[in-house]
Amino acid sequence: MKIGIVGLGYVGLPLALQFARGGVEVIGFDIDPEKVKRLRACFENGKLHFIVIVQGLAVL
Repeated sequence: MKIGIVGLGYVGLPLALQFARGGVEVIGFDIDPEKVKRLRACFENGKLHFIVIVQGLAVL
């Protein structure tokens, strides 16, 4: 199973982490490039991926 979570704030980030710990592949989207950069450095693994959204477009 794969899920996407839009917004990696107080609710989205803990939710993404819990799903990933449960074995679900998660793609997290956020508009803050610096936040996504920090999250990639800390949490990127086989089940958890982060993408920046810029004016409605996902930037890989």
